[in-house]
Amino acid sequence: MPHYKLTYFPVRGLAEPIRLCFHYAGEKFEDYRVPKDAYGALKPLTPYGQLPILEVDGHQLVQSGAILRYVARKFNLIGKNEWETAKADEIWSFFYDSMRAHIRYTHFKGGKPDFPEDTEDSLYSTNFLPIAQKSLSVYSKFLREANSGFALPGGLSYADFVIAEHVQTIENLDPNLAATHPDLLDYKRRIHALPQLHNYLASRPHSVG
Repeated sequence: MPHYKLTYFPVRGLAEPIRLCFHYAGEKFEDYRVPKDAYGALKPLTPYGQLPILEVDGHQLVQSGAILRYVARKFNLIGKNEWETAKADEIWSFFYDSMRAHIRYTHFKGGKPDFPEDTEDSLYSTNFLPIAQKSLSVYSKFLREANSGFALPGGLSYADFVIAEHVQTIENLDPNLAATHPDLLDYKRRIHALPQLHNYLASRPHSVG
C-alpha cells in the first residue's frame, strides 16, 4: 500500500476536494495541516513555494488540480468516459478561477486581510458578490444539465466535491445569498451526507473557506 501525505494550510481551500476523495475511497493518508507559524520555514523547501503538496511514497506532486485529478483517477472518481472527465476538469477550472477571484474577501472574513485598506463593504460588493452569484448560477446549470443528481450524468465524481465545497464557502460568507439557490444547498447536504464522508465531516475543523 502506498503512503500518502497531503500537506496544506489548516483550512479547506483548494485541498478539501482532495481530502474528500481520500475519505470517500476509504484510503488512509496523512493530512498534515501546516501551522501558521511553520509555513515561513517550509515555503522555500517546496518546489514552487506553494501548497498543497501530495507525497506518494516520498515522491512529490504539486499543484492542486494535478493532485486532485491524480487522486480521482486512482479512486475512480474521474467520470465515466472521456467527455465526463473533460467536463469534470471544466468544473474544477471554473471553481479554481472563482475561488481565486474572491480570495481577498475570503481572507478578510477569515481574519487575515490581504491589504490594510481592505474593508468588508468594498470587498463584498467588488470582490465577492458578482463572483459568488455567477458561481451559483453556473453550478445550478451543471446540475440541471446532468439530470442525475450529480455534477455529471454518470454519477458521483470529484466534481461533486468541488461544487459542494464552493457552495459551503459561499454559504459561510453569505448565508442569504446561498439561500437564493435552495437546489444547491440541498445538493451540498446530500453530498456531505454520503456515509463514507460522515466521520470526517463530523470532526473536521471549521474554516470559512
